[in-house]
Amino acid sequence: MTDVQFGDMGVVRGFYGFKLPKINALLVLYCIVLHSATATLVHAFVTSWLDYCSTLYVGLPAVRLGSLERVIRTGTRLIGGIPRTGHVSAYMLDVLHWLPLQQRIMFRIGAMVWRCILGLAPAYLRDLCCPTSGTRGHSSLHS
Repeated sequence: MTDVQFGDMGVVRGFYGFKLPKINALLVLYCIVLHSATATLVHAFVTSWLDYCSTLYVGLPAVRLGSLERVIRTGTRLIGGIPRTGHVSAYMLDVLHWLPLQQRIMFRIGAMVWRCILGLAPAYLRDLCCPTSGTRGHSSLHS
């Protein structure tokens, strides 16, 4: 077996013989890299996919949205190391800054409408989104 040198962490020998004095530092480093990689993978594949398709979720039954919500919560558990029975809502909002699925969908729709109003959206979307003058605001001004 070949020896692998990890800077000042000591020498790790193959599969069978570990030099134990500084192995804890190696395990801590492994956990940090694993946590960082997990967060990156969940952000890249799960949340980006849900955000990409989120405008299609409007009007879906609660059963279908519930399964997508479970996907987000499972990703949160993976990133935060939260047990299956633990609460993830506070971690989602406070640490990851993720919205729950319903609010996520409404945010994406609102952002798309805002880009249409500003003229920053593609032409096929701008044609579908036309601002109208609301009578509710005008009637309260005249009364």
